[in-house]
Amino acid sequence: MKNCVFLAASAQHVGKTSTCTGVVRGIQRMIRQKNIRGGTVGYMKPVGQKSVCCPDEREGSILVDKDVPVFKEIFDCTGDYREMSPVLIGKTYTRRYLKGEISSDNEFARIRQCFESIAQKSTFTVVEGTGHVGVGSVVGLGNARVAARLGVPMVLVLNGGIGSTIDEFVLNREAILAEGATIRGVILNKVKPEKMAEMRNFTGEALQRYFDVPLLGLVPDIEASSQCKHTEKLNIHEIERTLETADHYRKHIDIPLMIDAINQPEYFPQYTYGLA
Repeated sequence: MKNCVFLAASAQHVGKTSTCTGVVRGIQRMIRQKNIRGGTVGYMKPVGQKSVCCPDEREGSILVDKDVPVFKEIFDCTGDYREMSPVLIGKTYTRRYLKGEISSDNEFARIRQCFESIAQKSTFTVVEGTGHVGVGSVVGLGNARVAARLGVPMVLVLNGGIGSTIDEFVLNREAILAEGATIRGVILNKVKPEKMAEMRNFTGEALQRYFDVPLLGLVPDIEASSQCKHTEKLNIHEIERTLETADHYRKHIDIPLMIDAINQPEYFPQYTYGLA
């Protein structure tokens, strides 16, 4: 599906949600610059884990993934809370699934319905994964499987490095391809400012040469330049810090290149990595 991206991470605490804020902020800025009348950015987190309580017109309140209010309230993303957070994996969810009380097909049907509703109302839709690529697999709703069934190309967020980063990329790539999903790009996060050129020249070159995957962003560690502490999770009570984070990421992600990469009509992953 065009103008949609599924942002996933190679591990927990890589900075996936912060990266999502930068992507949303960057696309919103592009919409304003191009004067797209009525242009909006949709957001959803198909499978969530930790939850918060939010107001709901139908029932008074509703539990949603903890990251959803940030995009709904601060970035004014398209979608209501029910659509943005269709499935929550709570404490008893896995046991109920394994006992046959929950059907992954039914859960995915709700995810698809919510996704299509948001996408139809949005100029561009950002889908955020949960944890690392494999999270949710035990209940049939792993990130790569959800992305594949929705038909949304993936962009992978990894910590900056060379050898360890490529190793993590290969491991996650195999899991993604096994589910029939595609990777259209990589964003390297938490890069030491003095290592930016090295990451671009070596890691970026390796990704492109061996895997035909472009480097879409190279984000320096925000702690090195910010006056705010960024060790805590983003939340709706710290608007200034959240917006600062979004703008920091936006400046270091090539949004036009990302849109071009995910909207390519054909994609044939290469398997030529190694000695050449």
